[in-house]
Amino acid sequence: MTENFRLALEDYRRGQMIIVTDNEKRENEADLLFPAQFITEEKLAFMIRHTSGIICVAITSDRARQLDLPQMVSNNQDSKHTAFTVSVDYKEGLTTGISAKERANTIIALADSNSTAKDFVRPGHIFPLVADKNLLKGRSGHTEAAVSLSLLSTLTPVGVLSELVNDDGTMMIGEKLKEFASLNGIRIINIDELTKYFIESDQSIKSEAIEYSWSKLPRNNTEWRITTDFGLNGNTHVVISYGDINSKNLLVRIHSECITGEIFGSTRCDCGEQLNKAMELIERAGNGLIIYLRGHEGRGIGLSEKIKAYKLQDEGL
Repeated sequence: MTENFRLALEDYRRGQMIIVTDNEKRENEADLLFPAQFITEEKLAFMIRHTSGIICVAITSDRARQLDLPQMVSNNQDSKHTAFTVSVDYKEGLTTGISAKERANTIIALADSNSTAKDFVRPGHIFPLVADKNLLKGRSGHTEAAVSLSLLSTLTPVGVLSELVNDDGTMMIGEKLKEFASLNGIRIINIDELTKYFIESDQSIKSEAIEYSWSKLPRNNTEWRITTDFGLNGNTHVVISYGDINSKNLLVRIHSECITGEIFGSTRCDCGEQLNKAMELIERAGNGLIIYLRGHEGRGIGLSEKIKAYKLQDEGL
């Protein structure tokens, strides 16, 4: 570890801003980062003034689940697969949500473990980003860098980030970046150095237990239970269980949604037949689970595209 890197970590731990540059072959950008729990109106105003103004907050997938923050789109086409959720504003005292003060309030609430989904309105002016579950071990992005820095600093794993830009709107890199950092007393580290240190430190996200709300699901002469699970792609998946699901010998089927086959009885597929067969086998065994994945219609292409494909089949193509 270099002395500059050690001091940068110490700055971050104390709630000061640092700059993280990424690989030239990736985005070749420099982001201003600081821990969310130390946000102030003044710090955020500085960030807004010297960056693109798109203020993002890096969070874990557990935190996104707790706050009911689905992905902004179900089909992420971003070249770097940056995991944007729906944007948010903190509800209390909200006017427009765009001021530095109100955006700071939103960031504080995102970092506050006592906040719930009901504390936010959607859409808003702060953009949460979900870090890869393996952090820098899985993806070398600024999102993962922000959460990793917070973990290394034993802080709440929520970080604020935005891309630094020049006065003309171009990305701030090279000598201009060094001049900016020197003028404002902000240390610069490289994401490759951070990744190496993070992997060597063997840090990881500690997942929190999720409590599901189950209800009865009567079916003919048997009784199942049903609950839902929030998917980060924006879909609400369904889980149904039969019997004692704590059994060691538990039958489990993962089944993709198929409206045409399961609801309308289409003979183009055997999805409905497979689902019924799985339920019969589980009932016969005495226990089991079915995880019903929503949003996988037509193997993920969607209902509309599946119907278009059927039309081509009808035409002999």
